[in-house]
Amino acid sequence: MRSQAVLLDIHRLHLRTAAHVARHGPNYNGTPPIDVWIAEKIRKAAQELLQEDAELAASGAIPEPPEDERLLLVASTLGMDPALMGRACAAFNRAPFDARAAFHGLILEAQEPATWCRSNSMTLERAMAALRTALWALGVREELDLDELLRGGDDGP
Repeated sequence: MRSQAVLLDIHRLHLRTAAHVARHGPNYNGTPPIDVWIAEKIRKAAQELLQEDAELAASGAIPEPPEDERLLLVASTLGMDPALMGRACAAFNRAPFDARAAFHGLILEAQEPATWCRSNSMTLERAMAALRTALWALGVREELDLDELLRGGDDGP
């Protein structure tokens, strides 16, 4: 999820991956190495879940709220209705990669903006624009103080 900078409910990903492993496990013959084989099952499960979420959102249905505590914390931190987080994740996952990567690096991983920008060959202005795009995709329509958000608010370091 980190390499693609997507937001998925880890419980759903785990269940889908376990299903793929159970289904294809009897045919595993030791090649490729087990870690590569399992990584492929995780990638396939994530791809399927992203597709299902996109189709569900496109149909106008509201995806189930996630059970993943990390996603619920994101909703709480951004002042979002947790019941709408499933739809928000589906929209976020369709946002441009730069926006998703900025959100992951600057918000979820709490990297220092200047450091993140250097390692991602991005100006601070472009990173902040990408972060605003990610927040918009999540459904955050209120103007947030990005400096405060990046500092972790009054309670964070």
